[in-house]
This record gives sequence, C-alpha cells and structure tokens, in this order.
Amino acid sequence: MLSGLNEDVKPADLKKLAGVKHVVSSEVDCDNLKGTCKGTGRIKIRLNDGEDPETIRQRYVKEGILVQDFKNQPQKNSAFTSPVV
Repeated sequence: MLSGLNEDVKPADLKKLAGVKHVVSSEVDCDNLKGTCKGTGRIKIRLNDGEDPETIRQRYVKEGILVQDFKNQPQKNSAFTSPVV
C-alpha cells in the first residue's frame, strides 16, 4: 500500500519509480468526480535476482511516499460457504 501520492500520479509513474524489470500490477485510487489521485495506491512487484525489496522501498520513501507491506487477512469472512460433505 502506498500513501502520500500527488494528485497527478498515474499507475505508469509508480512502475517507473520502482525501477524493476517485472511489475505485475499498479493501481492508483482515483476521485471519479475530479479525475485526480486520492493519494493512495498499490503496486505488486515480482523480484528477480539482484533486486532488493528494501532498495525499492527507499526509492518511494525518497519521493515522500509512505510504503506499507500488504498483509493478508486469513480471518476475513468471505461470502462463500464451505463445501458440504
């Protein structure tokens, strides 16, 4: 999760700033009325040999963007029911 993004940031900007070979996806939360960034977004990166997650994190921090790792919530209640045996 990224926060502290400027209003004019696009998903391509997040990819470029990461500086890695393989970006799986990048998203920016947009205000549909104004057409601008709300200040938050997400990026998913596949690391290759020689790419360090801390180095990538520092690139974002250097630009004033706060970085938080994604945490999966296994306790989250989904709308699906378990199969009946």
